[in-house]
Amino acid sequence: MRQMQLDGVRGRVVLPDDAGWDEARRSWNLAVDQRPAAVVEAAGAEDVQVVLRSGLPVAPQATGHGSEILPSLEGAVLLKTSRLRELIVDGGVVRAGAGALAGDVRAREFLEAAYAQAHTTLHKPVAHIGYALWSLFRDQIPEAMRWMRPHVMWVSLLFIVSVFTGGWLVHAYPDLINLFASPDLIATVERGELWTDGLLNVVPSSVLSVQILTNNIVVSLFAYCAGFLFGLGTFYIVGLNGLMLGAIFMFCRQHGMDDELLQFIVAHGCVELSIMVLSGAAGAAGGADLDTLKTTGLMKYIGAAKPASMQPGANGETTYTFDIADGPECLRGGAYSMSTRDQKSENLFIYLQGGGSCSSAVCSATTTANARIPASGITSSADMQNPVASWNLVYVPYCDGSLHLGDKDHETENPPRYHRGLRNLSAALDVGVAAFPKPKRILLAGSSAGGLATIYGSVLVRLLYPEAELFVWNDSGIGISTPDGTRAKLTRDEWGTEQLIPASCPECKASPHSIPIVSWNLKYDPGLRVGFFSAYEDTVIADTFLMIGGAAFKQALLEETGKVVMATPERVKRFFIDGTQHTTAGNLKSTMVNGVNIGQWIGFMLAGDPQWKDTLQ
Repeated sequence: MRQMQLDGVRGRVVLPDDAGWDEARRSWNLAVDQRPAAVVEAAGAEDVQVVLRSGLPVAPQATGHGSEILPSLEGAVLLKTSRLRELIVDGGVVRAGAGALAGDVRAREFLEAAYAQAHTTLHKPVAHIGYALWSLFRDQIPEAMRWMRPHVMWVSLLFIVSVFTGGWLVHAYPDLINLFASPDLIATVERGELWTDGLLNVVPSSVLSVQILTNNIVVSLFAYCAGFLFGLGTFYIVGLNGLMLGAIFMFCRQHGMDDELLQFIVAHGCVELSIMVLSGAAGAAGGADLDTLKTTGLMKYIGAAKPASMQPGANGETTYTFDIADGPECLRGGAYSMSTRDQKSENLFIYLQGGGSCSSAVCSATTTANARIPASGITSSADMQNPVASWNLVYVPYCDGSLHLGDKDHETENPPRYHRGLRNLSAALDVGVAAFPKPKRILLAGSSAGGLATIYGSVLVRLLYPEAELFVWNDSGIGISTPDGTRAKLTRDEWGTEQLIPASCPECKASPHSIPIVSWNLKYDPGLRVGFFSAYEDTVIADTFLMIGGAAFKQALLEETGKVVMATPERVKRFFIDGTQHTTAGNLKSTMVNGVNIGQWIGFMLAGDPQWKDTLQ
């Protein structure tokens, strides 16, 4: 190619014999080997005009998720527009250069001014007391009882067996009553009196009621909290109370006072005993569920790596970088970094960045950790239409090519692949726990690969924050795979994520999709709320990565998410739109269905607003 045909280009012109040729011609999709006749990195619109007027074939390429394979580049100029990142605001119109990224937010001031009048309306707390009470009795209590059903059954059985055991022991060995009752109680019954007869003569009824209520509260809380010790605490509390009741009842029967004691128990003890059983069952269920969540192996690298350096920035932001020797590492061997933003909030937002994936089938992923927090969209602290703008933030960059979850290196390949997503995610969350140890509410969100990471990441966040109210927003990473399961098997093998599938979820292992993990997690985490976003024919997922086409993707999307919604309709909602759009975290306002944009919809989820609905365009 004659250089004179590109005279007038102010940007960089790279020919095959020039230094840096391989770097210049490289695609964002590393699986594509593109070989043009020349590469032009345009410095402005004038360079684009020069190239177009040269008479040479031109193939434009920008950045981001534009990873499609270009037509034949033989004899063509590869025109890269990644440097054209200007944003111009003129009379209410924003003009963006061909290489503009979501992080280029010099138009932010204009957007904030345009929406300023809506700030207070959208951001004020939503009060729906009547709906909350209705939902409590109609949905939440029945759902809680379904969740606790097996534990209520075994705790009730334990109590009944303990009562009969205590009665049998005192019947067979009368002297054992001394183990279960005080000397005063024994003496009172032997005189032919119940110890309860004179209670109101000693203290006023109001004082006695408060004492009984206080005792019941203490026992119930103790039964609940002790249940988290693998259920052993529940076994002790319920079993001991059952033994005592059975033993004392048999002792009273031996002295002809069983009818009087039974009347007292029926009048006063039914509610108290039921509450004790339910409290013990709830504690045992919670403890068992946390133990079940731990079986995923997600805690493997928690506490394994500490930041090697810390760089404070503006607006409460801090960037942390880890030493490769400690484990965290990017796909091609670079150091891993992440950031936090402290806004003195009682709530926490954890954002998992996306950016493709890398396997032997398709390798199209970001390979460096950019810890700079984007100033627009869901991570903006200035946009008051962002429902988490004022929350503390843990920003988790993506650079491992394995959905923040990989745990396997491929050092013999050229270039090597280091899938250390689980190490990176664990290191970032360790920093988050140290910086924000006790948030009241947590929103875990992710886009694209980050959205897929929330499926398992929500389990890890719950284990690290067992007491917080946890919400998940999955942006375009629903977990749909190829119907035959070949892609899922390939990535599980190459990324080492097979070990994360819980043994208690056989359908998770059998399914080609990742979404059954969401159903499993909802089963064992009764406080979890999940919101899904996707376009029906998301071209990046359906075409670039899965290669199944939009129609097949839409069918699987609706079928698989429909199963989750049907099982837990009050805790899972979808916001699905027509078209091929991929992700919406960068702009919460433009994606809208029935007059509600995605930012408002997320806000409804966090507020418990009845307007958080299954929204299918």
